[in-house]
Amino acid sequence: MGELKCPVCMRYMTPPIPMCQNGHNVCSTCRQEMNQCPTCRQGFLESRCWILENIIQKIQYRCQYYVKGCEFVSTAGIDIASHEAHCPLRPFRCPFADDTTVCCWRGEMSAMWNHIQRQHGSQCVTAARGKCTFTLNCSGPHLSRMALSAWGETFFVVSRVINFDLYCCVLYVGPEEKASEYKYRIILTRPSCSHMTLYLPTQPYFVDTEALFRNMDCAIFLHGVRSGHGYGFTGLGSCEVQIGYR
Repeated sequence: MGELKCPVCMRYMTPPIPMCQNGHNVCSTCRQEMNQCPTCRQGFLESRCWILENIIQKIQYRCQYYVKGCEFVSTAGIDIASHEAHCPLRPFRCPFADDTTVCCWRGEMSAMWNHIQRQHGSQCVTAARGKCTFTLNCSGPHLSRMALSAWGETFFVVSRVINFDLYCCVLYVGPEEKASEYKYRIILTRPSCSHMTLYLPTQPYFVDTEALFRNMDCAIFLHGVRSGHGYGFTGLGSCEVQIGYR
């Protein structure tokens, strides 16, 4: 199977497969970035390697994370790259690693909570019977994250202030299909008022939170808290999150 991998990116080659003057191959993606064969430094032909393409059509490819339990199989390797990029068993970077927090951890999703407890204890909380309260920072336009453990599962409360309104959602860390099994409600308490949302479905950890906020498919707390610069959500607030089964 090693002969079916591109010598540059080490991914399985899929049709069309380019070929150099000496018969060496690379994947079509790497071919676009080079003019010479990386093996012999000869130029590429305009023709394709039809023999290798015919062989590939008859082979089933396993996800590279099959050793961790992934059962995905692709015929001709057509969908393998797309799957591996989103495989739930692939290594994940620390969710708190950004421009302000340096963390080099990479690991499986199932190990994420243990890492967060050890290295980011101030950014996680355990929910007793699906209910917990923590201080939510409503300052600035950047995403705010709080990890929480409820019902033996890991969730993230993600929030951001957009145009003085506070947008929040709860993400489920686990298989995408299980996210719909949970629902959440958020109660935000400020010195002058309290806001509560209806129950909303939790979203998969892989979801694009910016798209959720743009589509308003989340909890939204409209502005109305007076600050020194006008109306809007600024500063700190007490956030109660309730997570239950749907």
